[in-house]
Amino acid sequence: MAVWSCSVFAQEADTSAAFGRPVAFDRLETSRGGFDLPSGLQASFGFARVVYVNGELVASTRVGIPNIAAMTPEQAQALAEAQRGRLLQLGDGNRADAVPGGGLVIQNTLDGQDIRVTTTLDIGVNTLGLFQDLNAQAAMQDALIAAPGSP
Repeated sequence: MAVWSCSVFAQEADTSAAFGRPVAFDRLETSRGGFDLPSGLQASFGFARVVYVNGELVASTRVGIPNIAAMTPEQAQALAEAQRGRLLQLGDGNRADAVPGGGLVIQNTLDGQDIRVTTTLDIGVNTLGLFQDLNAQAAMQDALIAAPGSP
């Protein structure tokens, strides 16, 4: 039995032709969540986690809330789902029944499986200087630690 825990990381965008043309900023803006602070700082965020086993997508969670004050029932449901524990069992003889908290547990009894988990946080701000004043590093670290599936 193996239990996998994956770290959250960011990669620089690959601009090679294999990935096609970049998506327009205004189209991306509709996919991200966010909120406006009274100080004028606009922050957007999104969360996505995907799990692939042998190249096949077996689990996916995505949360994006463009306006917290006007959260839709669908967005609230996606947020609640992301906070629930997730258990993926591969093969026979797995023993875990449930996952407490908001973590991700992959239980694998099969040999030679290629298991990949990617967690993406999409965070943007309109004013870098103002964001630095808010101690961004501490806020980001807290968000990563609290993210479901974090070690």
